[in-house]
Amino acid sequence: MVRRYLTVFLESTGNVVVFFAFLFSVLYSDHLTTGMVGLALSYALQITHGLNWLVETTNNVENNLVAVERLKEFGEIQQVNTPLLIHSFHAKFLFHT
Repeated sequence: MVRRYLTVFLESTGNVVVFFAFLFSVLYSDHLTTGMVGLALSYALQITHGLNWLVETTNNVENNLVAVERLKEFGEIQQVNTPLLIHSFHAKFLFHT
């Protein structure tokens, strides 16, 4: 559910960037060449893809760092000596007919 909201937000942000690039290209059309306007609009259209890539990459890095933190924590846990009686009780319980 959060992913949908994030996607809508990123798409909206990209659309706002494209709108302002178009608006400024119309307002300053006497100072800009058609090549510059085309370049600005093509870069503005790629903003949405770039934002999605940035969020996905940040999410992957965060997940990988959590995995490293878990390994570190598991490495610091002291091993607990369990009594042999518990294991033999389970073995008798499982194999008793």
